[in-house]
Amino acid sequence: MKIFKEVEVRTIQMAVQKRRYIGKRSLLLTTAAILLASTAALSKRVSGERKPVSAATTLSSLPAAEPVAGSVQATSHEFKSMVRVFIHPDDIYPLAATARPGKVVISAENNAGKDIAIVIEPVLNPGHSLGRVAAPIQDKRNKQEFTLAAGEYEFYEESHPKRRGKLIVDPKFR
Repeated sequence: MKIFKEVEVRTIQMAVQKRRYIGKRSLLLTTAAILLASTAALSKRVSGERKPVSAATTLSSLPAAEPVAGSVQATSHEFKSMVRVFIHPDDIYPLAATARPGKVVISAENNAGKDIAIVIEPVLNPGHSLGRVAAPIQDKRNKQEFTLAAGEYEFYEESHPKRRGKLIVDPKFR
């Protein structure tokens, strides 16, 4: 009787192990099938969107871009210079930055532990502010876009106007 029970227990244990093996195997097979299907779909999508362009192809022979469905207007990718200004309790960084003429995004990074605002003004016309970038303590950072012509500009933290940095807008800057 004891031997019969041991055989029965052993049979049950083998059945449980077989189920675990089949469960793991089916999970692996399902995962592999999903990966293959997603890879095939991605491959079709990429190959459908990209068409080979030879060196002899001119811009006029390429099809015009169409607006994306649901979008208000197709936007052009215009270059914008990015200048990050860090305000610390005792100083402003960088002391000098360079950008290209046109659209310049100035980002105020607030490390001062209080609400701050960076003021931008031309060197040739001091006191004539072009605008400000406010960065409250709870937001930590904020950015503002300016359209700047070639020349020199200064930026400073509004509550400490003697701590200044210089922004040089140079058409030769790359």
